Amino acid sequence: MKVMNFHSRLLLAIHGIPEADLQRPEAEEKWSIADVIAHLGDLELVYAVRIRTALAVDEPDVPALKQEQWVANVHRREPLSELLEQFWFHRRMNLDLKARLTEEELARKGKHPDYGPITIAQMYERIENHDEKHLRQIERIKQTLGLKATETPDVSNVVAGSLIEERFPGNGVRVREIWREGARSALEVEIPAGAQWPGVDYHVPGPEEVYVLSGDFDDGANVYRAGTFLHHPAGSSHSPRSVDGCRLFVFYPEG
Repeated sequence: MKVMNFHSRLLLAIHGIPEADLQRPEAEEKWSIADVIAHLGDLELVYAVRIRTALAVDEPDVPALKQEQWVANVHRREPLSELLEQFWFHRRMNLDLKARLTEEELARKGKHPDYGPITIAQMYERIENHDEKHLRQIERIKQTLGLKATETPDVSNVVAGSLIEERFPGNGVRVREIWREGARSALEVEIPAGAQWPGVDYHVPGPEEVYVLSGDFDDGANVYRAGTFLHHPAGSSHSPRSVDGCRLFVFYPEG
């Protein structure tokens, strides 16, 4: 399905184009490429509500989208990275749900004020058609404004990590925060030989991902050595220790 790789195709369509150009409207009273991306995220959110309402209630009314008002009044001053994240978050959520639905569930209906009765399967079809329509719109805007995606490497928005904060939670453990963007953060953690993390380390609200750079990392159930990657899901916990000492790269993708 095209919806599975649309996010990648969208990113490639705007690759290397400066954000200021992506914010330029096609013409007076027309959308910019950023506005189109904002709209894609809005509709994905609204379809999340439509699909789940049709699953929960027999033939319910499902909401329309006041697209011009949403783009004009909801997304003012939002950076492109936030618009893309909103779209991709809801797209993942909707695709994950679709993978779990039975044929009977896909046949459930809602009533749209403009389309009339529409099944959940048809909602997913409309999402795919909507994607392609607006990808063509983006190409048209690019042509109108003389913009082209680049085929050369683009490192304009790369951020090199640097020390933001250093803290010592106890037992000789050292934590160096080296990157943060919103709720997401990256840390370098050192646990000295014979030490244990003070108390229980709870992975909330999101998961914790660890790459063992050196030494031995003991989570109480297993000992992991350099070169090991660990994903601790949200809601899990541990109180790690190290016999010989270890150095870790720790990433929090959701806070």
